[in-house]
Amino acid sequence: MGVFIKGYIMVVSVEQTLQEKQQITYFHFTLLRRARGTRMGSKAIIHYDEEPDFSAEDPYAGIGTYGTSNGNGFTAEAGLLKAKQSNGNSEIGATLATAKLGSEFSLHKVSAMADVEVISVSAKAGPVDAKLGLGAKTGASIGADGVEVKVLGTGFTFGKRISVSVFGSEIGFSWS
Repeated sequence: MGVFIKGYIMVVSVEQTLQEKQQITYFHFTLLRRARGTRMGSKAIIHYDEEPDFSAEDPYAGIGTYGTSNGNGFTAEAGLLKAKQSNGNSEIGATLATAKLGSEFSLHKVSAMADVEVISVSAKAGPVDAKLGLGAKTGASIGADGVEVKVLGTGFTFGKRISVSVFGSEIGFSWS
C-alpha cells in the first residue's frame, strides 16, 4: 500500500510470521523521496539521524476523564489496530477499524467529536500532513487554537492548523 504526497511516497507493508507458536505482525513504513534530476520512477530513501520511535496496538480500548482548574474533558477510544512511527518532526501511521469519542469544556476550548474510521494511512513531514482513509468524523471545536467543523468526515480546520477533509481523507498545514 502506498500514499503519494508531493514529491514523497510512503510505502506500508505488512509481514506476518509465526514465532514460538505466536502470530506476530510487523508493519514496515518506508518514506521515499523522488531524487532531484532523476526520472519520475527514481526514488531515494530519506535517512534519519536518530532512531525512529515505533508503537503499535492491536486490539485496544481505553476510556478516561480529566479535570483541571481550567476545565474538564472526556475521551474514549477502541479499535483493531493502531500503528505509528515517528522521527523528529516526521511521522507515519496506520489504523484499522477505530472509533473515538471525546469532549472538552475549558476556558480555552469547547469541543465535542465522534470519529469512526474503517482504515487510514497517514504521513507528516514538517508542517505538512496528509491522511488517506475512509472515516466519518463528526463534531465541532472552537478555541484558542482555532475552529474545526466536520460532518461525516468532511469539513475543515482553521487556526494554528489549516486542513480540508473529504470522507476521512485529509490534507493539512500547521503554523508553529
